[in-house]
Amino acid sequence: LQDKFDLDTLASSLEFLHDLVETKAFKEAGIELFDPFPPCAHNKFRTKAYYDCYARQWVQTLYHPVGTAAMTTVLDSQLKVKGVQNLRVADGSAMPKIVGGNTNAPIIMIGERAAEFIIEDWNNRMTNTDSHASNPKDKNE
Repeated sequence: LQDKFDLDTLASSLEFLHDLVETKAFKEAGIELFDPFPPCAHNKFRTKAYYDCYARQWVQTLYHPVGTAAMTTVLDSQLKVKGVQNLRVADGSAMPKIVGGNTNAPIIMIGERAAEFIIEDWNNRMTNTDSHASNPKDKNE
């Protein structure tokens, strides 16, 4: 939260949430917040300083981030990092977009597929090395 815009956005969202909880509909439903938030109790409740503190202490992601090394942008179709030799990405960052459900199974599949690619490349190297070594013409080069 080093960007002031991000912090201000989160702080104003928290203020909106507090206002929302104060509405008649929420009160009738028995909705209430646990305030003040203990790590921020040193700030005056419902002030900008309080909301900034709250945002810095409580911000978290609610989903599994993906796509930081997405296929077709950073990776090729075999999960190899473009422009870098001998490096593959085999986790959720390879996914171009987040899936609609939990990311666990797709990420396992990415890992399994990466293992298949690595084994295939290894087998191809061994086959090429063996055929190259068994060719008498190659021994003279």
